[in-house]
Amino acid sequence: MRALISARLQIQLADKSSQFAEQRYEQYRQSSLLNLASIQDLINADNDLNIARNSQLEAVETFSNAVTKLWKDTGLLLDHHGIHVDKSKPEGATSIREQEPSGLPTVTDRSTEVEETPETPAPASVNQSPIPLAAPAAKKTYTLTIGEFTNKAAMVDAVSKIEIVGLTPQVKEGPQRTERVIRLYMAEFSTQLPAQKALKKVQLFKGNGFIQLNEKKHYVVYAGSFLDENAALKEQTRLSTQGIKVRTEKTSVSFVTSKLSAGNFLGQETALKYAKKLEQLGLKAVVTETP
Repeated sequence: MRALISARLQIQLADKSSQFAEQRYEQYRQSSLLNLASIQDLINADNDLNIARNSQLEAVETFSNAVTKLWKDTGLLLDHHGIHVDKSKPEGATSIREQEPSGLPTVTDRSTEVEETPETPAPASVNQSPIPLAAPAAKKTYTLTIGEFTNKAAMVDAVSKIEIVGLTPQVKEGPQRTERVIRLYMAEFSTQLPAQKALKKVQLFKGNGFIQLNEKKHYVVYAGSFLDENAALKEQTRLSTQGIKVRTEKTSVSFVTSKLSAGNFLGQETALKYAKKLEQLGLKAVVTETP
């Protein structure tokens, strides 16, 4: 149990490290576009991000191994994988027959016997076609569809919950999706220097700001970008208390999604059982038939 708790804390620390590394890389990328950071700075930030992501994967793997060991020690490993051993019928029980007592002659009742005359088989027809055999019906299998993710931190959290219940997550590349986002517009500048100063002011108060060039080749400073409008309004209020005035601006952005699923079940009831376990952890799963 201590190893399980330690592995869970390791995942949380790795998640935070990955988030900080992503923010640092994005800041250097934006600065590089504005010629405010060198290529070497961007490469170093990218290396740090890769190291953080690898640590994140190692933490998830360590947690998964700890959960598996706990189930093995408590004797619940087979149950979590949907494997049940039927002990009600021991092997060979159906093949045992009661033997007749030895030494007693076997009496055959001739009055009940019927002498059968063997039938002469009819000659086979030359044009007789073989009777087609029906193909065995394929067994249906089911899986748990979790959904599509654009946020890596949210997907990592979902993967850890899937492994907690003893399933193997399956991640595939999803379709590109365009969504409406809410940006916090701060100011627009014709030169880089004042735009960079405004961005540093946002970052000073822990804002996830960035700079973009518009069609006029002006430098537009944003204090953040959100999918949820309530989160955008909350950040707007927080920044206003620090003396930073921003306004909301809606736009469309394209995202690359990742499709997450888990498990491969022979029975729908077993799939529903694991879907309920995931729901108790706050993760919604839909039972779907495997194509």
